[in-house]
Amino acid sequence: QYEDERILKEDVQDLLRRVFLTSSPELTKSYPALTPCKFRVALKDGTVHTMDKPDYEGFFSHPMNWETVVGKFEALSGPHTGAALREEIVDAVSRLDAIEARELAALLGRVQDPG
Repeated sequence: QYEDERILKEDVQDLLRRVFLTSSPELTKSYPALTPCKFRVALKDGTVHTMDKPDYEGFFSHPMNWETVVGKFEALSGPHTGAALREEIVDAVSRLDAIEARELAALLGRVQDPG
């Protein structure tokens, strides 16, 4: 698995070296109501793909659904928690309006330090 992670990191780093960002006053003027962006991807064969997006999933104008939030949490916390603890944390977060903050803090205190 370590070798796979190293390869993935190299792939991501290679991709990042080929990504260029520019700002646009035209797009920025609608912030903070929206966070628009335009994507342009040019492939080696000359094909160009473009996409305009007014915001992103997770922004207040385009909230993530609960299943997506839980999936993202599972993916990010998996290396640092067991399945049972993740389930307890998800349950606690789903009941935030009915629990005390210390209950969630105690669960988060059981997460393992990756370092």
